[in-house]
Amino acid sequence: MSGADSRINNARLRELHNAVHSFLQDSSVYASIRDIIDTYVTENPDGLTSSTSSADVMKIIRERGLVQELLDKLRNEKRIDVSRTLTSAASWKLLPGEYYLHVRLVGGKAFVDNLDIAPSVGRDCRMYVALHFGPHRYRSISQEISVDPPFADEFLIHLDHKAFGATATDLIEISTPLHVAVVRENRFLTNATLVGENIVDWRKVLKTGYLGLTVELCGENPGIPAGIIDLQLELLPNKAPRFTEEDIAGRIDLQRSGVTSADREFLLYARRWWKEFQEIRPSHRQRRVKIFASTSNGRMVPTTHFVSVIRPERGIETPFHAARFVSLFAVTSEEHLTQEVLCGSGGSTGGARWTSMLAFLSQRRGDVCNHATLLCSLLLGFGLDAYCATGSDRKGKTVMFVLTRKRVGFGVFEVTLWDPASGNRYLLTDPHPFETVGCLFTHQSFYANVQQSDFIVTASFDIDNEESWKPMNPLKLRMIPKSPNPTLLWIPCDCKRIEDELQRSLMCEITSYRDTRGIVTNFDDRLSYVLSQALHAYENHRRYGTPEDLSIFEACVKGTIGEGKTF
Repeated sequence: MSGADSRINNARLRELHNAVHSFLQDSSVYASIRDIIDTYVTENPDGLTSSTSSADVMKIIRERGLVQELLDKLRNEKRIDVSRTLTSAASWKLLPGEYYLHVRLVGGKAFVDNLDIAPSVGRDCRMYVALHFGPHRYRSISQEISVDPPFADEFLIHLDHKAFGATATDLIEISTPLHVAVVRENRFLTNATLVGENIVDWRKVLKTGYLGLTVELCGENPGIPAGIIDLQLELLPNKAPRFTEEDIAGRIDLQRSGVTSADREFLLYARRWWKEFQEIRPSHRQRRVKIFASTSNGRMVPTTHFVSVIRPERGIETPFHAARFVSLFAVTSEEHLTQEVLCGSGGSTGGARWTSMLAFLSQRRGDVCNHATLLCSLLLGFGLDAYCATGSDRKGKTVMFVLTRKRVGFGVFEVTLWDPASGNRYLLTDPHPFETVGCLFTHQSFYANVQQSDFIVTASFDIDNEESWKPMNPLKLRMIPKSPNPTLLWIPCDCKRIEDELQRSLMCEITSYRDTRGIVTNFDDRLSYVLSQALHAYENHRRYGTPEDLSIFEACVKGTIGEGKTF
């Protein structure tokens, strides 16, 4: 009986082998692989004997989407084609004449740092993928932390080719990169950690309309990937124009050369400008003037690149709400607020790295420079005349804050100082923690203080007066290519559920603490209800800066606890 089973199994195996062989022939897979190998041998005449040649060929096969196309056909090509048509036409609602980049997440792997997280901590943590393309920002569905998180989500990104021209052939001109990051957060949304990130040039998809990518994420340890994300890129609709590999590579190289040339030209201009600034007065060498900052990929750009006009769709109704919102972001480390991070050395390209807006928003923490640029961006969105300012505080430490102006006369302005880390606001004439101001900048302008003294209380803020403020040429600032900062991402949440969870956790901690000391714990629900007024009053105080009248609250407490008791 076993011999018959063996003969049947062998016959079945031969049948399956022939079926697979026929399917691969009919699907032109053999021909595609031959073309890839022929091209590889032509371009690498000595590479066929290399130990890495097989890996190189397999990488090319994956990038061209050959494996994924084969899997799609195995799942019934007709059904998949109908599904894609329905997805494009119905679910995505593609606009006629527009083109889109369809991004699929198909899993993650090799996030080995998650092995070091204790199970008790890991239960409260989740991981998600954050994407940034131009002004758009996306967030995937959260997954439990693991070495191989099963990320599975998809996004539709509009490709605005009409900004470069009126034809679809201008798709290749869109140099906006796809910024990919993986973030680990706890379930109470109090903090998060950027696990790794990378920049992807999506334009390779213009060759076939479909591209499979394996993206290695750069983390805290240089040279060691923090993890790997598998992406599938698809150009929609399918009638989008195609470009050769040589055209795509040539355009990318040309644009990179243009960026390098613009960076070099601005650096030369900034050094001349910095030299002129120092020659005005010897004390200018010690003034807090920050021209350059380093991005996450090591590129030195003007600090103006970190500011943009942000108008959230919902959630932030007033400038006061904006200040309160930004102050809720944690400050990474007060010790980092040194001259190296915030002041730099003018025309030099030295200085510490500034966290990208995507990483700052995703982690919900960063340096004060991140807080200041975000607050300034939000205030600009409300139409205020807002500037990021670098200076010093009463203790002599380098600080960064936001300054807004309101004209009250010719060359006279009412100035308000905003502390981005605390959300506090001060009129220039009121007591405040700031001592000096060295420079002001927005998304399109930069000014250095050239007045006799840089003390903020005696400074004139008529920035159009070049006897008081030395401007940078706005045309020089605009010549450097800049990708838009991401906007705020509205995430629906059940606030009542989160409040209840926080309250239960707090009650458990209090009860546990008192139990270890032999103290009986009871909670009064009536008094808890009354005390909620205080939380509301404290929050309004932080938002608007005006303390509320608590006399009614005091009467409520006395009426609840009764006479002869102390609260």
